[in-house]
Amino acid sequence: LRQITHQSSNSDSKALVFFSCTNSVDFHFEALGGITTPTENEEEEEGDKRLTRRSKFLPGVKIYRLHGSLDLQTRLISLNEFSKPEKGVRSILLCTSLAGRGIDVPDVGDVIQYDLPTEGGINEYLHRVGRTARAGSIGNAWAFVLPEEEGWVHWCQSIQNQNLNQKPNSQLVEIGVQKVL
Repeated sequence: LRQITHQSSNSDSKALVFFSCTNSVDFHFEALGGITTPTENEEEEEGDKRLTRRSKFLPGVKIYRLHGSLDLQTRLISLNEFSKPEKGVRSILLCTSLAGRGIDVPDVGDVIQYDLPTEGGINEYLHRVGRTARAGSIGNAWAFVLPEEEGWVHWCQSIQNQNLNQKPNSQLVEIGVQKVL
């Protein structure tokens, strides 16, 4: 995640990170924000109502969250704050598929699928990646795939090619394989 968010030459880029469920969003929001910077305002420390996290794991990055279990006002404020342009500040929105449709956030340079869609298949995948590279902008879509999910990549590519009925202008490419532990 750190490598992806810091590879962009645009220092004020935004990234959407999709998770399979609200609990996973909340877990990663807390885990990434667990090591906080000492300059944070005490006013922002209101537990679940706190909208932004900063982390030593991802220096210079503001972390937001969005999912259906948050109340409507919190969702709207979080999305609005994430959407605001801030010079020199990278932002990440940890979210569920709720953010995959009906929102248009400017300057989303990366869509990261930490969890592949569990419902909706290729359509949900395409809605998620459609949050980047909008209105002629350039963007990247990333997916973390377990070895046992490799067949999904080939299936996704074949469906994408069928739907386009032409040579695709994008490819699913393996960037690297890393073993954890």
